[in-house]
Amino acid sequence: MKLFEMFSEDSLSKLKEKIGEDSFKGIEEAAKEIEIDLAEQKFIPYNRFKEVNEQAKDYKSQIDERERQLNELQEKFKGNDELLNQINTLKESNEKQKVEYESKIKQRDLDYTIETLSLKNGVKNAKAFKALLDLEDIGDDYSKLDEQVKAIKESDPYLFNIEEEPAPRKAGFTPKKNEGINDEFEAFRKM
Repeated sequence: MKLFEMFSEDSLSKLKEKIGEDSFKGIEEAAKEIEIDLAEQKFIPYNRFKEVNEQAKDYKSQIDERERQLNELQEKFKGNDELLNQINTLKESNEKQKVEYESKIKQRDLDYTIETLSLKNGVKNAKAFKALLDLEDIGDDYSKLDEQVKAIKESDPYLFNIEEEPAPRKAGFTPKKNEGINDEFEAFRKM
């Protein structure tokens, strides 16, 4: 995918407005050669996110509508036991689907949070990192994951890309010569 294909026409026109026509054309020419591998970038395009989010809202509204209709039918046909049994069966089925749906949404949210944490902390192996997390302990409080990440960084630092900063050098610092080591060129330098 080309770089400028990722942006909407509205976003591109706003950018053109901000930086000027000439600058925009220069950037556009340079960007024609830039290819973006979306699989490598590990992000979801906004349009896809928006589509899935709308779909989830539609499913939730459909489930709520079915439940409302079943309640109305139950009120209308109170005397008919066979029909009431069917309605109760449908209600149980709806409730089961609702629980499954909410469970999937919760799991997707947790997976996204873990993936975000692993990217933020520079995790080398996401599967091993996820296996070390105690997910049953956190419940709905994802802040507990930060504490677990700190503990994992201490116990298993090999899982993380940690950039070590070199120790600061003091001005005028010169290392001492190793005493007791024979220098084969010492006699030559004394000449």
